[in-house]
Amino acid sequence: MSAHAEAARLLATPAGRAELLDGIVEGRRPARTLATLVLVLAAGSALYGAVLGSWRAPVQGLYAALKLPLVLLVTSGLTMLFNWMLALLLGVKATFAQVTALTLLALAVAAVVLASLAPVALLFTLSAPPPSTEARTAHNLLY
Repeated sequence: MSAHAEAARLLATPAGRAELLDGIVEGRRPARTLATLVLVLAAGSALYGAVLGSWRAPVQGLYAALKLPLVLLVTSGLTMLFNWMLALLLGVKATFAQVTALTLLALAVAAVVLASLAPVALLFTLSAPPPSTEARTAHNLLY
């Protein structure tokens, strides 16, 4: 089964989510689980980033499609280190791989939600007027 098909099966049904959580707790196939979660995180956030960035220009859409997954992956990297240290301090018997998988799972679910909102964002993107020069300047100064 491909990683894409496995990700869809694991996240789409309650039984799949229970199997995923059981696999994390029991430490079954941690590398495959992490790869699946990173794939879901990257795909969902890239889709949403492309839609939002395309309001300004297609190149901006490509830039946002690359940037948003990287932002989420860096965020998860910092968060998983903090979560692992906190688990050690609280006496939770979780391995670093388990903490990593749970952290990635949270952001993978967020990426699935973002991907599900991409059609709505696309509707607003296509309905909105193109940005004026003043709006672009204000955006660049603010961000």
